[in-house]
Amino acid sequence: MELLETLIAETTRQWQMLDAFFEQRAQRGGGGGESIGEDVPPLPPPPHEPHFMVLIQPLLGFHHLLNRQEAIHHNLDDACQAILEWNCFAALDGVLRKHENLLAAIPDPCESSTGEGGAEGASRGEIPPPGQEALFVEGEQIHPSPLVVVEKERHRLRETLKELFVAAAIRFYFTHDNPICGGLLSDLEAALSAPEQEGAVAATSAKLKRMVDVHAVMAVLHNLYNLIASTGGLPKLPLLPALNDPSEREKLQQHVVTRVLEVYAFLYAVLEHKLRDASSSESSIHSVVKLNDEEASMFADMDPAKLRMLMDA
Repeated sequence: MELLETLIAETTRQWQMLDAFFEQRAQRGGGGGESIGEDVPPLPPPPHEPHFMVLIQPLLGFHHLLNRQEAIHHNLDDACQAILEWNCFAALDGVLRKHENLLAAIPDPCESSTGEGGAEGASRGEIPPPGQEALFVEGEQIHPSPLVVVEKERHRLRETLKELFVAAAIRFYFTHDNPICGGLLSDLEAALSAPEQEGAVAATSAKLKRMVDVHAVMAVLHNLYNLIASTGGLPKLPLLPALNDPSEREKLQQHVVTRVLEVYAFLYAVLEHKLRDASSSESSIHSVVKLNDEEASMFADMDPAKLRMLMDA
């Protein structure tokens, strides 16, 4: 990144010198300093392919480079690789935003290629190299600026990190060594996004057949409740300090906390529905699913509303 910063700064300096030179020459020509009939050459366009772009393009395809590095690809898990990619694009974004004017002045490479080359490339279905992805709109090739590509990649990585950390948190707090919770949460996304939440809760509660199943879920909720009650919140996510953006770290932590609380509330609602359904039934099959007084008191204390109050305290 330091080399890229140096190259961009040097390109900017040379560009400014050339602009000043041709502007001075144009002014001299306008004042009659040139011989009659001699045309003053126009200002040159900005460089078509500045040398610093040679460094930028591989960075824009950083995930492709990672996949080719076997030592990294085989020894780092998905979360570590996503954090590594994020840090690269965040650093690249920081460098490029200091030189937005220079990047904006670089002509779109497709302007000279949309005629013959661009149209032919589009018709041939050519695929651009990594980091130089192109869009084809009605036969015209449109190259996004490096900043647009960086922002697109950062959005992709942001969503990837959310999914990875949420999945890890749910596995750690709910489903690890607990096949009962694993079965209840096997279709979690569909259950949480169901228009009729009560129907999803009822369908999930039907999977609880025995009292031991109820106790297994209660134990998970009780452990999480005690953790939050004793610490005032969830511990910071592992690996999160490796993300080099404090604001993104905070957003990611909050997103995971929100999802964990949603899963907690869903499982609590499942237990509540099962216990209510069992108590209202006279069937001997349902009567085995019943809490004693101590368990009922503990279950009432673990209400999700009370848990959120502990989080906000």
